[in-house]
Amino acid sequence: MSAEELITDHLDLWTEATTKKPGSGRGTNGKIELTGIDKLRKLILELAVRGLLTEQRICESDASEIVSNLHKEQKRLVAAGLIKKSKPLKPLNEVEKPYPLPKGWQWVRLGQTMEMYNGRAFKSSEWSTSGLPIIRIQNLNDPKAPTNYFSGPLNDRHSIDTGTFLISWSGTPGTSFGAFIWNRGPAALNQHINKCVFFGDFLIPKFMQLAVNGQMKNFIQSAQGGVGLKHVTKGVLANALIALPPKEEQHRIIQKVDELMALCDRLEQQTCDQLAAHDTLVDTLLSTLTQSPNATELAENWTRLAAHFDTLFTTEQSIDKLKKTILQLAVMGALAGSPTKTAISGKPEKPSVKRCGMSSDKKQSTPLIEASKIDKPFSIPAAWRWEKIEDLVDPDKGISYGIIKLGKEPKSGGVPTLRCSDVKPRKIDTSGIRTVSEKIEEPYRRTRLEGGEVILNIRGTLGGVALVPSNLKGFNVAREVAVIPLGPTIYGPFLVNLIASPFFWEMIESNLKGIAYKGLNLKTLRSLRVPVPPLNVQKEVVKKTEELISICDQLEACILKASDTRGLLANTVVESALV
Repeated sequence: MSAEELITDHLDLWTEATTKKPGSGRGTNGKIELTGIDKLRKLILELAVRGLLTEQRICESDASEIVSNLHKEQKRLVAAGLIKKSKPLKPLNEVEKPYPLPKGWQWVRLGQTMEMYNGRAFKSSEWSTSGLPIIRIQNLNDPKAPTNYFSGPLNDRHSIDTGTFLISWSGTPGTSFGAFIWNRGPAALNQHINKCVFFGDFLIPKFMQLAVNGQMKNFIQSAQGGVGLKHVTKGVLANALIALPPKEEQHRIIQKVDELMALCDRLEQQTCDQLAAHDTLVDTLLSTLTQSPNATELAENWTRLAAHFDTLFTTEQSIDKLKKTILQLAVMGALAGSPTKTAISGKPEKPSVKRCGMSSDKKQSTPLIEASKIDKPFSIPAAWRWEKIEDLVDPDKGISYGIIKLGKEPKSGGVPTLRCSDVKPRKIDTSGIRTVSEKIEEPYRRTRLEGGEVILNIRGTLGGVALVPSNLKGFNVAREVAVIPLGPTIYGPFLVNLIASPFFWEMIESNLKGIAYKGLNLKTLRSLRVPVPPLNVQKEVVKKTEELISICDQLEACILKASDTRGLLANTVVESALV
């Protein structure tokens, strides 16, 4: 099977295999990553450096001639004192060769093709506002990254210009390592990047860029250092194996890679456009629900949306948006007053209008009363009322934030303390819990948890809100977490869903204080006005909300399973192509 057939015969795998990258905070749904197309790009590169992308021609020269010429030129440069004699490279053995090469190709050590010079370790005191730009790894990956300048004398080894071949060898594996051909004019080279000077003009730099980047997986495996920041030594780079084809085939490989990468670009753009159009359609139809002026139109809009449920809610992002819409409708009173008929067993069926708790029978709909012209953004049912958060709280306790400084974690004992990283949207994650010494915790008994309180992130990672279960009795919270002890008129799960709704978070985001580290003032939190139904209706709304969220969770599980399957199939295609 040719490279083109490998791509075109599996287009659905390359374009449909996606993953969702988590968002960085409240209101960020996360970015959809096109993992299938990423796999395709890596496959093209792998096929290229193995000689599986282009045809071999018997009439062409042998790569052994290139290796011989490289060796002669290296000896000449050493004899002329232009370069130092390098450390001996490892002898080439058959066991080390990872796969057989096409006829006319030859294995060569990277150190046989070039001399590598590390960049200069510039001090911050040497930085200037003019002169040569100092090129760091971030500048290789992003032309718009901030740049420092150097205006002093510079060794030739540390100066680069358009056409210079570079290899970055330190940083985060998968993002920082790689070969680059500099194309932005004269510059000064920072440390952690090698300036590479080829032995003569027997190699095509762009092919060598492909060949080096095709070895990235091996470089990463050989990287040294701690978690996150690692480096590849010059010795590892010099001894890396490169599969070298005749020069004529290098040209053909470059051309073919350019063609196929351009195809990947088109597939990526097409997929992104489709995802963007899908998101816009989902947003538009969901907004008709929350903007419905009365219960009759709400039921009609839901009927319209339910008719296209299978085509609308096919991604994790669309399911997230549906969950938020459900929470918003719950807050508005749109889930109260009509019976929910939900029967879930096994794989979710196509949700019907009645099944999702929004009856199409107009006689069953609960009429909404118009909101006043004061700070009430939408209409609520007649039995509901607008209340300040402080009026829903246990008057003997009030809303408080927790321990200001946690101090050093004790080796044993201590009080388990929830931080903002532990409080997620509508749940608490205790997997990373830490403890605080009893002495530090003692003055903060007011926020010691009993179970049944609502906790809310007010600084740091916003978006976390949850009901405290009884098994966390005796825990405390950090300063960035507020504790809301509940009064008799509010049902904990209802308040959690209310705070998690888009309505509430629009209020919070418009009241955040601070510049670099924004947070919500407790005085502001206490004064926020929210819609509250009678206690029995709160429980009814929560029940319906959880039924609908459960349907969403099951739909999301199906989507994730299908996505995992597509990812596995894409991996299988890649692996089979490289056997």
